[in-house]
Amino acid sequence: MELFFITTLTFSTNLLVGKFFRLRSLDIILSFIFHFILTFLSINFVIAKGGDAVFYYNASKLSTEGLNMYFGGNIIIDLVGIFSNNFALSYVNTSLIFSSLGFTGILIYSKIIKDLLYDLPKRYNLIYYLILFSPSLHFWSSLIGKDNLCLFLISLIILSLINICKNKNYYFLLLLFSLIIIFLVRPHFGLVIIAGISLSTLLMILRKTYFGIMIFILMTTLGLYGLNFVVDYIQSNYSYEGGISEVLFEISDVFANTEDNTFQINYTPLFSELRYLIAPFPNFEGGIFSIISAIELIPYFFLFFRPILVSSNVIRKMNLQRILRSIKTNFLTASFFIIPVMFIIILSATSYNLGVVIRQRAVVSPFYIIPFLIYLRFINGLKPLGFDGFKSI
Repeated sequence: MELFFITTLTFSTNLLVGKFFRLRSLDIILSFIFHFILTFLSINFVIAKGGDAVFYYNASKLSTEGLNMYFGGNIIIDLVGIFSNNFALSYVNTSLIFSSLGFTGILIYSKIIKDLLYDLPKRYNLIYYLILFSPSLHFWSSLIGKDNLCLFLISLIILSLINICKNKNYYFLLLLFSLIIIFLVRPHFGLVIIAGISLSTLLMILRKTYFGIMIFILMTTLGLYGLNFVVDYIQSNYSYEGGISEVLFEISDVFANTEDNTFQINYTPLFSELRYLIAPFPNFEGGIFSIISAIELIPYFFLFFRPILVSSNVIRKMNLQRILRSIKTNFLTASFFIIPVMFIIILSATSYNLGVVIRQRAVVSPFYIIPFLIYLRFINGLKPLGFDGFKSI
């Protein structure tokens, strides 16, 4: 009875969310069924193989101190405790609550994709369905843990940013809330996003003059030098030595010696980033998850390869003045690439297990797919942020 009630509640809630975003009822229902099936597969998988989800639930049963709001796994334990202790929900039903939050993130993600596909060639509509029925996205967002929360919050952050840039300033509160929570759940995710938004805000303030652009470039350069202070802090608290690159490689070596190296043995700049983007290619050491992820990537290769070639030709023909004018006029188009670039560098440098790469890339994928669509709209002469209405796909 309890399982039926939780399932009905989560379905009804997400149906309302999907309808609010003008998604088709059939799309919502089919995607929910798909998510529901993968949720129970993931629950049984974790029970059989072990994982953090069971640990979070068991630890929450032992915690009696309430909501402490610590970082990382501690806050997950506190949040799970609300359902396991206060409402006495079972592991399965608590998993359904967290899974529902992940599914809400997928719906918001799909809504953003849907708006950005407006006026683009029809073949790109496939991306909407690739997101709405992504096995990796549904599986990794269905477990008790940080991933579903991060996906939900990242979707909210992107939705807020796009609407703020359309002068809907009431989204600032939603943005602030999402940033605080994601910083508590995964501090390095929060720091990357906050850093990217800070640079975006600076560019927005200075975008009205070419002099402002020059100031932005200067301040960005000074900001990079400011990383030395971060390095000093790391060195004062840990046993790392050297400059920024040396510390990065030393941290990389620590991961190399402590992780299952199915992704890489040593971090190699540019090569590791490329491998991160195309993983599990060229090897498939992650088993069934690796194969499914590879199948999911293939359509993106076909959809994105031609625009990349075309856009490189467009950029080659553009002179500096036109590029600067585009940056000033469409500051989000330029600044939206800061966050994914930072994510790619940091996650490729600190990831050595192929499963971790696939899981984290799925969770952060809104910051990879959505900026590409914004850029695709830009090179096709469309409004980079889409339109304010809705269109059925």
